[in-house]
Amino acid sequence: MITAKKQLLVLFLLSTVQFIYSDDISYIRGANSIPYQYQSEGLDWGYRMGYMDRIELIGWSRTGLLAYRYINDGGGYGGMISNFVVMNIITDEIIEQDYFFFDNYGKGFDDYKKKWNLLLERHNIVGRVDNPNAAITGNTFSEFPLGNYDCWFEFTELFDDYQIIYEWNLIIGNESVHKIITHQTTDGFILVRLLIMGYFRSPFEDRIAVFVSSGSSRSGDVYFTPMLFGCNIRVGFN
Repeated sequence: MITAKKQLLVLFLLSTVQFIYSDDISYIRGANSIPYQYQSEGLDWGYRMGYMDRIELIGWSRTGLLAYRYINDGGGYGGMISNFVVMNIITDEIIEQDYFFFDNYGKGFDDYKKKWNLLLERHNIVGRVDNPNAAITGNTFSEFPLGNYDCWFEFTELFDDYQIIYEWNLIIGNESVHKIITHQTTDGFILVRLLIMGYFRSPFEDRIAVFVSSGSSRSGDVYFTPMLFGCNIRVGFN
């Protein structure tokens, strides 16, 4: 999270750039969430159920792969879902993805445990899944700052009566140097908020995966999805 000492001045700029019948644009720098101020009421269900903003690190490979698990609401399908992901944090590409429904009353438990552990072995990831639908308690990530590096958003909000779009950069650095980790565009109508939670650090190389928690709303329900973005912490700074 950005400390009070390092937090940059929030700037609101009016522009004459046109975006779908509108000239309303605001630019915000130095925020740790998008929107800069958000209402948390829609996220309460996820917090009460104990899965919001939580992610379980399973393990790393020596080639930049990261395996993790998270839980979210099954929505119209009912029950809770345990999600298994293998990601390449050099390219930010998802290599493997699978899920397990909690309401199966243990049906298929051993099959998923075996399947996920075989995927870990296939990708030479040091780690193991013991319980595919175990609750995720506590935090397995570290919080910023990382040494003298902090992490923040710079984003532009483009809006009119019909649409809101957030164009944003995720940035790591300090007062002297920084680099853009990723540039993204997000539909503001379904976005409840994006929040920088922290990072996972590889035990094999100078790389981290920055954990951004995404809350989106569909049909009145709020869904949690973790977003991970890889970053080499030794090169690429300006």
